[in-house]
Amino acid sequence: MSGWDEVLRATHWGRLFHAYGVADDTPEHLRNLVSARAARRKAALEHLDSAVLHQGTIYSVTPAAVQVVTALLRDPALRQPVHKDTPAVAPVIAFLGNVGASLNEVPAPDPSPAPSEAELDELILHLRDDEDGEDELGWGSDLISTLMCQAVLALRGMAPAVLDAIAPFLSDDAFGVREEAINAAAQWGAIAASSASGQAIARILRERLDISPDRDERAGLVLALGKLDQDVSAWLDDPDEAVRACAALLTAGDRATDILIVALTQPAKVNAWFARRPPYFPMHARFALLGELIDRNVSIAQLLPAALALIAETKGGLQATLEWGRLLVVAFPGEAAAFTPGKRPPLPAHLTGDQHAVLRALTANQGLWDPRDGNANLARMTVGLPDSRDEVLAYLAATPVL
Repeated sequence: MSGWDEVLRATHWGRLFHAYGVADDTPEHLRNLVSARAARRKAALEHLDSAVLHQGTIYSVTPAAVQVVTALLRDPALRQPVHKDTPAVAPVIAFLGNVGASLNEVPAPDPSPAPSEAELDELILHLRDDEDGEDELGWGSDLISTLMCQAVLALRGMAPAVLDAIAPFLSDDAFGVREEAINAAAQWGAIAASSASGQAIARILRERLDISPDRDERAGLVLALGKLDQDVSAWLDDPDEAVRACAALLTAGDRATDILIVALTQPAKVNAWFARRPPYFPMHARFALLGELIDRNVSIAQLLPAALALIAETKGGLQATLEWGRLLVVAFPGEAAAFTPGKRPPLPAHLTGDQHAVLRALTANQGLWDPRDGNANLARMTVGLPDSRDEVLAYLAATPVL
């Protein structure tokens, strides 16, 4: 990567676009990442997150912005704070991590012919006037998706260089910077795990694991190594339960599965594991642990101790969707498979002991029965349960257990 200002000046930003139109404004925002004025630094970071990578979408400007940002990382001005004691380099690296995560969520597209200069000029002309997104020669043009696919391919080709730029920050003195660098290295390393840069990153992460005493950092390091396709099974024996669980998330086999189940028998403890959750966990860590167990097709019989503990401590709303609603599907797979939107499948004429225990736990938690909770209502409807707690209790009393 050349000097960031050289890259910025050599790029034809007026022929690129982001989420809100032609990227004429992007170079000024990139310069402001190292501005002496905090408000400008903040606005620049917001531009990266809202325009250059809007809700995870990659645009034609994204590779150019990543190239500038990557070259900019070592600029001392990025050590200025953006809020409290967090230096600007931390959210800048976080932006790189988010780009890498977006790349990992889409398959690599097939190469397609680049548009001609005249086609690109016409597209840009229409984009400048297409404020409502309805011009078939502007945002409605097929060239938009072509250029976005080319941007994805360009970014994937940049992975080794991005990894090389991130590597020094894996040992940064500031934990917040190290944390973002670990996540970003994992995301980009997953794209180029077998490259020399990817292997070098894996070695650095292992070295950090050997010396770090911090739970949050060690958990993030194990998760990052797993993202790099490294074997993390050795950490199934780690003395720290959170680190063991992180290794289990990325290790196949009964032992790893048992570690996850045992962890979830104490869901409140799992919630309190991290002072700063590793970026691997966008929400509660217990959601990720449960999701992994469900992906492994663990039966309700095996999952029951964790299921009962989770239902006892869960709530409605989002947790109905991400937690106990998912457990109901595991307990009643046939009913869930028969569900069609708006219509409850019939309840079974007989219950297994595990199903009975799940419903007993559900009725014991009186906080799950708010009739205004649409998420909870949908979770129950999916497996045929009525929304009234009394009706479920009556069903339990009348239904034989096999």
